[in-house]
Amino acid sequence: VIDRTVNPEWTLLHYLRTKLQLTGTKLGCAEGGCGACTVMLSRYDRQKSKVIHLAVNACLTPICSVHGTSITTVEGIGSTRTGLHPVQERLAKAHGSQCGFCTPGIVMSMYALLRSKPKPSMQDLEAAFQGNLCRCTGYRPIIEGLRTFTEEWEQLQIGKTSQFANGDEVKSCSKGDACCRRAFTSETTEVFNSREFVPYDPTQEVIFPPKLKLFDDLDKEYLIIEGKNVTWYRPTTLHELLVLKDQFPTAKIVVGNTEIGVEVKFKGCKYPVLIQPGLIPELKDIRVQDSLKIGAGVTLTELEDTLRDLMMINPSDDMRICSAIIEMLDRFAGKQIRNVGAIGGNVMTGSPISDLIPILMAADTKLNLCSLKSGWRQVSLDHNFFTGYRKSIAKPGEVLVSLEIPFTKKWQYFVAYKQSKRRDDDIAIVNMALNVTFKPGSNEVLDARLAFGGMAPMTKLAIDTCAYMIGKRWNTELLETIQDNLLQEFPLDDSAPGGMVMYRKSLTLSLFFKAFVRISKELEKELPNISRIPEYLASADETFKCRPFKSSQYFQVVQEG
Repeated sequence: VIDRTVNPEWTLLHYLRTKLQLTGTKLGCAEGGCGACTVMLSRYDRQKSKVIHLAVNACLTPICSVHGTSITTVEGIGSTRTGLHPVQERLAKAHGSQCGFCTPGIVMSMYALLRSKPKPSMQDLEAAFQGNLCRCTGYRPIIEGLRTFTEEWEQLQIGKTSQFANGDEVKSCSKGDACCRRAFTSETTEVFNSREFVPYDPTQEVIFPPKLKLFDDLDKEYLIIEGKNVTWYRPTTLHELLVLKDQFPTAKIVVGNTEIGVEVKFKGCKYPVLIQPGLIPELKDIRVQDSLKIGAGVTLTELEDTLRDLMMINPSDDMRICSAIIEMLDRFAGKQIRNVGAIGGNVMTGSPISDLIPILMAADTKLNLCSLKSGWRQVSLDHNFFTGYRKSIAKPGEVLVSLEIPFTKKWQYFVAYKQSKRRDDDIAIVNMALNVTFKPGSNEVLDARLAFGGMAPMTKLAIDTCAYMIGKRWNTELLETIQDNLLQEFPLDDSAPGGMVMYRKSLTLSLFFKAFVRISKELEKELPNISRIPEYLASADETFKCRPFKSSQYFQVVQEG
């Protein structure tokens, strides 16, 4: 599509539905929470020499940001007129669609997953749907239909003679023929016949546009798109970005638009100048040196992939901060948001309930800032960085270029927890990160950094509590004193925004207790002579883990005639 009349204020969803009349993509929440607007964005990564396929929220994606990319909507993969795609067919035959409003988004999330990984695992499947909500089906028929694409399903079919269709092993029941599994049918029967499904052949998918792959002219283009109220800039070098920020100090830098898009729609914010830094190498670079240096424009999905690769080749003692970040990213919004949201944006937005800022703050992360006139400077992400609600010491003309996250060492332990109303795709009520270093060979605390989100207008370090911990033994006496200190250090006012004051206060204590138990259990492995955590408390540090998907549906088969 070539269009010279694009308005920078438009979203991709508005453009698809209004200008192209592609109405299969739906408008649901308009803030990236429901997934009804999911489409697939494809681009060619010239460094890796491969096509990247991503599920994204069209309701947040600025139309100007997709310049030089390929967009696939639900209409583009199949229809009743041209023939259904295997994803559409299996979802329909498994009764995975009722009102149908969420169905296009679910189809495209699965389609994007298959384009990236033709034989996904159940874990991949569950992660892909973290950003998709369905109010009708209860998800069971959706998962039952689409898990037929997974490796586990194929293995199940091989051993089906000794298993039920839902994965349970065949066991004799004391009720005999009165067993609930046999109450209505004489044999296990599927609602759908998976043998009737059209086989999925990844070689038959629509190819990525050859022109976008062969020519990089669109990738190198300095883009300026002027609208009535907003002007969109896409610089290609760091110097060009700094010049723009010097010229427009209040300009907003847009990577995923996951925060600015919500502010514009629901808070009435006006941003006349928007800058997209996606082509600037310094903001996309990832380097491993004495610390992990991450460009501020690196997306959360790219960050997670990098950390998982590092954990496979490095000692676990070095990777405790990386492990905590990975665990938190699993609960960070939905897959569509993580595919486009950047780590730098998460920091500079300065949300007091950010999922990552407490971890980065407890880790003593360094931030590399740069401006045209003042040049480079490095600051610590600590209690001095945020000066108020969503305000920081960064100057108007400065740009966050990269972050430096240190690796952990022997006798250094790092844990992080998040409490929200629901486990997936939800904002935090309170979150916490704790970084403790012990004197080698003992349980004496040498250093500690404890950060909380959701207990003040900004993420805060528990300075006094950490100072008290230094030099103390890690035992139950310390735990009791620390809890008293936390109540004094975080005196949440009864009128605090967000409410639930007593609950949030209690969360600071309970989350620290979970961290205390986890670190104590790790210390017990190294120091068998220290006091052990009582067995009845040993599971207190554990978080909820999704169990393998299992389901049953009982129905009566009515004989014809």
